[in-house]
Amino acid sequence: MHYNTTPDEVIQSRVLNTNQWKSAGNVHIYKSLTNEVATNILVEDAYYKSHKELFFPHSLPHGNPLDIDIVIVPGRLFDHNCNRKGRGGGYYDKYLALLNVCKMTYTIGLAYDKDVVESLDVNEWDMSVDIVITQSRTWCKKVSSSVA
Repeated sequence: MHYNTTPDEVIQSRVLNTNQWKSAGNVHIYKSLTNEVATNILVEDAYYKSHKELFFPHSLPHGNPLDIDIVIVPGRLFDHNCNRKGRGGGYYDKYLALLNVCKMTYTIGLAYDKDVVESLDVNEWDMSVDIVITQSRTWCKKVSSSVA
């Protein structure tokens, strides 16, 4: 872990250093709730530095979810295979299933080290993400040499 930084800052810094973030124009991102990795640094970077178009849950670019380049996803738990468990409402499972038809959209799950386990028991409707980033490690589902 880096000195004088919080786990949230380290995780967001690691996202900022991925080629997926750097090359994205349209980003779907969540507003963090209690016990979720903060997204404030990512939002600030998108608005003021890298000039990305941001979309939040329930807002899509002109109604077309396929125009999204990257989705930043929260979760209660992730595993080493990039499976996720959310809050149980199914919003991200439905949204990620819709995006699954577009292989150019990357999905990145943000988690604390303590919230990543070796394996999760998942259901057929539980959608995984492509990349899980914690403060100390990155797990990738898709083959990509561009993950920092």
